[in-house]
This record gives sequence, C-alpha cells and structure tokens, in this order.
Amino acid sequence: MSNKLNRNVSGAAGEHYVVAELLRRGFFADVLYSCAKDYDILAFNPEKNKSFRIQVKANQSNQKKWQIGKHEPIYDNNMFFVFINLVELESPVFYVVPSKIVHDNVENRHQSPKENGGKRSDIRKFVFKEDEYKKYENNWEILLI
Repeated sequence: MSNKLNRNVSGAAGEHYVVAELLRRGFFADVLYSCAKDYDILAFNPEKNKSFRIQVKANQSNQKKWQIGKHEPIYDNNMFFVFINLVELESPVFYVVPSKIVHDNVENRHQSPKENGGKRSDIRKFVFKEDEYKKYENNWEILLI
C-alpha cells in the first residue's frame, strides 16, 4: 500500500483536521461537503458572535506550495485559507492565512512569467515567499480578529 493518499481523501482529511482544531479551540465548525464551491468549512466564534468561512488546501509534502485551481481565489474579510501539510503519519502543520493575502499572492504569481521565461499553466498556486510562512504557521489567532 502506498503512503500517498488519494487526492480526494487527502482533501477530506485536511478539512477534518481543520474542523477538529477549530472545535478544540472553542469555535463551532463543520465541513460543508461540496454544497459550497468557494469554501469548505463554515465556522462560528461564539465569543465574538461572528461567523467566517474557510477554504482548506492540503498537500502531502513539506513544500510550502498548494494548488488553488483555475480561477482567481475570492476574498473578503470573513474568509480564510488554511493550508495544511499532511506528511505520512506525522502531525499536520497548519498555515492560517487571510484570503486577501492568498488572493494577492496567487494573482501576482500567476501573472508573472516563470523563472525560465515560459508561460504559467492555467492552474493557480499559492507559494509562500521565503520565510513568510512562519508568521502563519499554526497562527489560529488570526481568526479571532
């Protein structure tokens, strides 16, 4: 049996890891199971009486890049992305990023030429710049704003 998960399974695992982490931190949260195409999780902060949405992107490596899709990522003040590294049976690593940061990063990267001068594919990717990931790693406090 391969150590790599099927892509759909890794996505579902990522979503459930995120929901578990939110519940552990006192939020109400649940996976929406394909009924909303732009986000995966609806969450609620009972202390602030505020709801927000989360798009989860999982990869199965330690690399700091994730596929977003063919379309420009949407953003608003009540939406976040949680990027997750699922590496075999290690504990997952989460990166909690406001959607505006993701949108700007993805679109700037997508519109710039590749290092070799070639054209980028239609698939947009989020890639952290150098050590930028450190300020988002396990930074669940971003959701308290």
